[in-house]
Amino acid sequence: DRLYTDIACGNNAGIDTILVLSGEGTVEDCEKYGVKPTYIYPDIASVLEALVFRVAPCFLYDFVLAAIMYPLVARFAKPAGAVRAELTQLR
Repeated sequence: DRLYTDIACGNNAGIDTILVLSGEGTVEDCEKYGVKPTYIYPDIASVLEALVFRVAPCFLYDFVLAAIMYPLVARFAKPAGAVRAELTQLR
C-alpha cells in the first residue's frame, strides 16, 4: 500500500502491485511521485471481488477442464502396445 516502499519495491522487482485507496496512498500521490501501481482499488473488498470473479475463474476453468478430460482420456486411450498390436493385425 505504501507508494514509496511496497509499490516502488514491487515495481522494481517486476511484479504486479496493488494500491488500495483505503490506506495512506492516493491517486494524486501516484502522479506526484511518479509511482505507478499495476492496479488501483478503492478498498480491500474490491480486491477480493477482482480475485474471485476475474482471476479465479481462469484457474478454475483449467482445473475443471483437466478434471473432466483426464478420466475420459484415461478411460478411452489405449496403451501404445495395444495400438501396435491392432495395427499389426490389420496388415
